[in-house]
Amino acid sequence: MGDTSLIEHISTSFGIKIKTAIRLSGGDIAEAMQLKTEKGDLFAKVLKGENAFKMLDAEKEGLLAIGRLNCLPAPEVLACSRIPNGAVLLLEYLKPDSPPGDFGSFGRDLACMHNQQQPGFGWARPNFIGSLPQPNNPHPDWASFYVFERLLPQYQLAVKKGLFQNAWVAEADILLDAIANMTPEVQPSLLHGDLWGGNYQYSGGRFFLIDPAVYCGHAEVDLAMSRLFGGFPESFYRGYYSLRPQKHGWEKRQQLYQLYYLLVYLNLFGTGYLSAVRQSSRELFSIG
Repeated sequence: MGDTSLIEHISTSFGIKIKTAIRLSGGDIAEAMQLKTEKGDLFAKVLKGENAFKMLDAEKEGLLAIGRLNCLPAPEVLACSRIPNGAVLLLEYLKPDSPPGDFGSFGRDLACMHNQQQPGFGWARPNFIGSLPQPNNPHPDWASFYVFERLLPQYQLAVKKGLFQNAWVAEADILLDAIANMTPEVQPSLLHGDLWGGNYQYSGGRFFLIDPAVYCGHAEVDLAMSRLFGGFPESFYRGYYSLRPQKHGWEKRQQLYQLYYLLVYLNLFGTGYLSAVRQSSRELFSIG
């Protein structure tokens, strides 16, 4: 579907008169467009492929869940629709502004979100981390959720891709014992799920969360991901810890939670991440 037919589809499906469409940079797997309409600017995220609607619909639900907590804003969701060979997610347009030097309000707002205790670990549906499926089946405890819904599926996918031998993959009981010993009593929080430096935006004096991969889990997961590739100054963490103080052993848990994202990147982008996965697996679980 070319730009002209796509714009016509969006205009007809949503009853919006679009004046112009501007392609935006960013995004690894989707196309982004700023739509200028008579009612103001809108943002369209366009994805092609068999799983396009599932992926964007899951993102829509994640944005709505974040917004309902009234802590960190997410862009307003206007619609999600199928298109030929894909899908489109229509959101309010956030005019990008330069963020302030102090990210303290961002940290405090994230802590507010994490402080809203959730009923259990998991999510009502599977979603995606990047282009990879992310299962979210509920579990009664955090260790079993993290093993069976996060680490093992990624280890097994890496074996299937031939990235390492089947005998190398950790067994569930090894992972469960190690994680249970590393994690304190965990209260489930709503997580953004993919909180790297490209998944927030500053607009109109507020930090917004975008491109979530939400589920309910240990709040330290979001912090671990935020530190994996940088993009968050120390003022962000000072603001966060002013409402949710650090707990003993967080450094080891940070390595544990970053392992999931390293496995995801291994499966998405290949062996450049293999040595980091092996090192963390050896240090955390004495495997590999």
